[in-house]
Amino acid sequence: MIGKREATFSLLMLLFLSAATPANAGVVIDIPIHNLTAGSWGPSSGESFGQIFTAPAGEAVLADYSFRVAANLQFPFVSQVYAWGGSSAIGPSLFTSGIVLTPLPLDSFATYVFSPSIPVTAGHQYIAFVTNQPDGVPLGGPPAAGGSMALNQDNLYAGGQFAFNTSGNPAIGPWFLTLSNADAVFHATFVPEPATLVLCSLGFAGLVGIAARKRRRDGASG
Repeated sequence: MIGKREATFSLLMLLFLSAATPANAGVVIDIPIHNLTAGSWGPSSGESFGQIFTAPAGEAVLADYSFRVAANLQFPFVSQVYAWGGSSAIGPSLFTSGIVLTPLPLDSFATYVFSPSIPVTAGHQYIAFVTNQPDGVPLGGPPAAGGSMALNQDNLYAGGQFAFNTSGNPAIGPWFLTLSNADAVFHATFVPEPATLVLCSLGFAGLVGIAARKRRRDGASG
């Protein structure tokens, strides 16, 4: 049978693990409903489309995020993440994806997932976006090609909104927030920073070591 001291220690370990679990473990922003479409971004317009979001409490890493996009003609693009300054991106870029192509068949929406694994500061805002001209450098494609982004107007996300840039350089040009009643269809996952996980692991290991020494002492005195 488990003794009273062992039961008490087990309870303390459970309480420690509960307290040590980071508040941002598995935090997700999920804007899933597609009931509006915005166009067009890409070579035909020089525009970039994105979503402003707010980092969760605690020390977190943006593990991944996604958009749903389509295009009338296929063209290359990337996704970038910047800190958000209220009306423009704040450089330098925190993340730039590899170059991908808009989906086929034409005019059909597809979900693109990007995995930046970048640390974010609790309560600060950021913008993630898709662009055909990262930092003002066009990636090419048919001049008539234009992309669309899936948007949502239901149960709006309180930590940000859909935004678009018409300057041809999303890193420095102003972003527009005229669609204040819309978000991009956007999914983002945040996980604890590795350092936080290490501290939790060390704390747990320390408790396990105490338990092992206690068992040896109890065995020696028995």
